[in-house]
Amino acid sequence: VDHRTVFRYTDRDITESSGLAVRGGLFFTVNDSGAGPVLYAVDPRSGDTVGTTTYSEGDVSDVEAVAPGPGGVVWVGDIGDNDADRPSVDVNRVPVRQPRGERALDADRYALVYPDGPHDAETLLVHPRTGRVYVVSKRIVGATVYAAPATLRRGTVNRLAPLGHVPGLVTDGAFFPDGKHIVLRSYGGAAVYTFPELREVGDLDLPRQEQGEAIAVDRTGAVFVGTEGVYTDVLEILLPAPLRAALDGDLPTALPSAEPRPANPVSEPTGEDEDWLWVTGGILLVALAGWLVLRASRPRSPHSR
Repeated sequence: VDHRTVFRYTDRDITESSGLAVRGGLFFTVNDSGAGPVLYAVDPRSGDTVGTTTYSEGDVSDVEAVAPGPGGVVWVGDIGDNDADRPSVDVNRVPVRQPRGERALDADRYALVYPDGPHDAETLLVHPRTGRVYVVSKRIVGATVYAAPATLRRGTVNRLAPLGHVPGLVTDGAFFPDGKHIVLRSYGGAAVYTFPELREVGDLDLPRQEQGEAIAVDRTGAVFVGTEGVYTDVLEILLPAPLRAALDGDLPTALPSAEPRPANPVSEPTGEDEDWLWVTGGILLVALAGWLVLRASRPRSPHSR
């Protein structure tokens, strides 16, 4: 896919950029794994870090994602769980109206718990209008999009609810500014989905990167990707014209080059349910055929007409 280099990080402390967000002309990122609770603000004109925000006085476990939210905030997702053994994960609401310089604050932190046991996750989505938080699990065979409660509460556990399923090993994602589409990426590609239906609109091949775990969309709908490593590049992905037209509402369905691949909403029947319907129908047909054979072979009374 066509792309251009927007900037290169110059900060040697940004070693494992695992999330990306754009707000107010700046790019925000965090380090992966066991790095501290620091949010970096980067000027794309130079690639220099122009601000750092230490957003927690406590420790973090595995920060994996950032997402812009309404109200001048960036959400930071402490949602990584490689061993799937964390009883809950955390999201942090970090104000960034004045992100330049060195700051330290204690951001609002909210604990989230999955309804079906722990999951590893690297993708945090925040709706650009409602501010609702979504987490996408990371699985080799596919992923589940989970919705947090509309209102999050501190000091308690907020229970996530499954919204639907998407394919792929999802490493990051972002909302488009219309709030009706999202983009989810894996290490080598990305796909755009309608929201909340989660029906695929089109997909993208991404440039080869060391370990691509970051994607962002700005307020104009431009798409950016990043990767882990020191002094890495942030790229703008130039969307193909048909996909851009679909996002702008000029195409009511998916790209003409491929049929849309519907996601597996949680409420829809699974493949096993469909197999059972076929089996049940076959049994009924066999039983009906047997009854007709027996009826035809039964001796008729001489008085019957």
